[in-house]
Amino acid sequence: MIDTSGKIDTRRIARAQAVLKASREAVLAVAENRVPKGNALELARAAGTLAGKRTPELIPLCHPLPLDQVTVDFEVGTDDIRVLTTATATARTGVEMEALTAASIAALTLYDMLKPIDPNMEITGLMLLEKRGGKTDFARQGEGVAAAVIVISDRVSRGEAEDSSGAGLVSYLGARGVKCGKAPVVPDEIPAIAAAVKAALAAGARMVLTTGGTGFGPRDVTVEAVRPLLDVEAPGIAEAIRAYGTKRNPFAMLSRGVAGFVGQSLVVTLPGSPKGALESLEAVFPALLHSLDIRTGGSH
Repeated sequence: MIDTSGKIDTRRIARAQAVLKASREAVLAVAENRVPKGNALELARAAGTLAGKRTPELIPLCHPLPLDQVTVDFEVGTDDIRVLTTATATARTGVEMEALTAASIAALTLYDMLKPIDPNMEITGLMLLEKRGGKTDFARQGEGVAAAVIVISDRVSRGEAEDSSGAGLVSYLGARGVKCGKAPVVPDEIPAIAAAVKAALAAGARMVLTTGGTGFGPRDVTVEAVRPLLDVEAPGIAEAIRAYGTKRNPFAMLSRGVAGFVGQSLVVTLPGSPKGALESLEAVFPALLHSLDIRTGGSH
C-alpha cells in the first residue's frame, strides 16, 4: 500500500457508472418489477452499497476509508440499465475505487437477477465519471512567487552544526516553482531575527518562512521577534500546522509558531527540526499561496 500519512484529510467525492446491456424483455421486467427472483433494482442497490463499503477487502492495495456515503442509482432505458454510483469520504486518499466497485457489483447483481430471462447480457461502460477532492482541488504551484527562508539557530550560526531545515524548505519551494535563494542563518536574538525578516521583505519576498526558535526554550525568541512586525495575524495557519503536526507527534503542540502579513507579504514561523519544518510547510502550502491572492484582493 502507498503511504498516505503525509496527505491531509479533505472531502473526497467520486462518481462512476456501469452499463448492463440486455434484451427489451429483461429490461421491461425490471421496470415493471416482474423479475422472478425479486426486486432487481433494490437488491442491486443494496449489493452495490455493501460492495462500496467493503472495497479494501476485495482489492488488496486499497486503503480502508471512513466512508460518509455510498449511493447507487439507476437509469432504465429500452435495452440497457445504467448504474450510477457516488462515494463520499473525508480522508487522505480518493474514493474512486469505492465508486467503481459499487457500480460493478450492482451491475453483476442485475446480471444474476436477469440471467433466467436473458442469458446473453453484457456488462460494459465501467468508468469513473468524476473525482473531486485532494490534490486535484487544492494543489497549486507557486510560479512567480518570490520567497525567502531564514534559519534561526545559535549552533548553526556559530558553525557548530550544519543547516538541513532551511535547505529542505528551499528545495520544497523550488520544486513547486517558488523563487527562493539560499537560506541565511541568524542567531537566536530578537534584533537579528527581526532584521533578517525585514531584509527579506525589502528584497521583495512575498513569502518569508523562518525555521527554529518557536518552542519554550530560554533562547526560543522567534515569536517575540516576528509578532511585532505583523500588520495582520493569520492564526488559522499556525493552528493548522500544530493540528497537522500533533497527529504525527504529540510534542508538536508545544510549538508557539505564528503567521501573518506584513503589508502584502506573508511571514510564517516554522519549527526548527528538519522533519517538523517540512511537514509544517506541506500541511499549509496551498493555503499560503491562496492567502497571497486574497491579500491582494483576490476571491476566497
